[in-house]
Amino acid sequence: MSALIRASPTLFRLYLSVKPRIMRNLVAADLDHELVQHAVAIVQFPDGNRVAKEHLAAWNNRELPNPLQGHYPEIFEEVNKLHSLILRLMQEYITKATSHFPPRQYLCLPQIHEPAVDGHSVFRGQKITTMFRTDVLTDTERKRFLKAFLLFELNCKAVKSGVVPRVQLRHGAYDVPKVLVPLSNNDALQCIHTYICSLHGPIFAQCGDAWLPEMPNEPSLEPGLLFSDSLYLDPNIYMSDLGIPQAHGGELAAELAEFGLELVVELLGYDISDPQQKESLLVRLEEFWNSYPRLRTRYRHLILEVFADLADEAPMSRQLNLQLRSLSDLQRKIFEQRAWVFFDDARLYPTRGIASHFPSAEFLENESDKMVWLEGWEHNSARIRALCRSHDDYKKEMDSDA
Repeated sequence: MSALIRASPTLFRLYLSVKPRIMRNLVAADLDHELVQHAVAIVQFPDGNRVAKEHLAAWNNRELPNPLQGHYPEIFEEVNKLHSLILRLMQEYITKATSHFPPRQYLCLPQIHEPAVDGHSVFRGQKITTMFRTDVLTDTERKRFLKAFLLFELNCKAVKSGVVPRVQLRHGAYDVPKVLVPLSNNDALQCIHTYICSLHGPIFAQCGDAWLPEMPNEPSLEPGLLFSDSLYLDPNIYMSDLGIPQAHGGELAAELAEFGLELVVELLGYDISDPQQKESLLVRLEEFWNSYPRLRTRYRHLILEVFADLADEAPMSRQLNLQLRSLSDLQRKIFEQRAWVFFDDARLYPTRGIASHFPSAEFLENESDKMVWLEGWEHNSARIRALCRSHDDYKKEMDSDA
């Protein structure tokens, strides 16, 4: 943009005159009336329990203003910002989900405030990977991602407002409007929830002494990550490595994710490679954590009512669903970090084969039983896994053994 200003102030003035129309066309290309209603429900979500219920009722009846069909410039500006943010997070999520080595990529952070064309994932300020281009998605894939992000964020707004109780009463249904969704949409929201949880992981990892592992096919003198870190980034583990106590079943990342996009985008605004900003980030987290009452139950998506007979599955997700065992929580989390429900086919995944990218429950069971080498054969343990996540701890352990 600065180059355009220098090259031709006249062209720049022309651009400014047509910019609102361009922005409206870009948003309209992505958001149909249903998705616009979700977006407006988010950006105009009110304070207060009673008003919030009325707001959700208007959303459920598709009665909120549509800034693409009427003159609502302030609402459109907020919807446009939300749309742009979700596109950036989509880029980041797909970059990680389709990586040749997702645990490495999941340790990186997005440059959330950089122009999309210049976007890279970073590890302590070092650029690692160019972001995925969302223009290669099909229209149906793109809509699946947008809808899931929007419904996830709206659910977070509802839960945070108190209009949706965090703990369901023993008798009766939730007194709040719900949208009917197919089972695949519920799976998609679970994927977004897992992704937002995972975004908190590298924040804590990069604030601590975690290292960025090499790709498995590249030679390295450093110890590699062990199972299950070699397949799945558990954000709660990196919080624990940093010394944050794991209360309520070790689901701190899920509690942070309950605050939706607003909190994680704020935290991503700190440059962890800058010592002063890193310290400010840790102070901000401590203040936030001390002021926030702990949840007593696992976070759930509560503004949805699932109907399994509504057909909206991606072709590939039907195939993957056959091998996904609901009893294997690790397998489900791995699938969710790899965005298993969104794509029409396997074209965006590594060419080595879809089976290795989405491990079977049997494979995971066998991996958990394997012995590992650490100055001798040992059973895989939380201690050894932690040592391999931290270069400093690994070196200290080796020095003490010597």
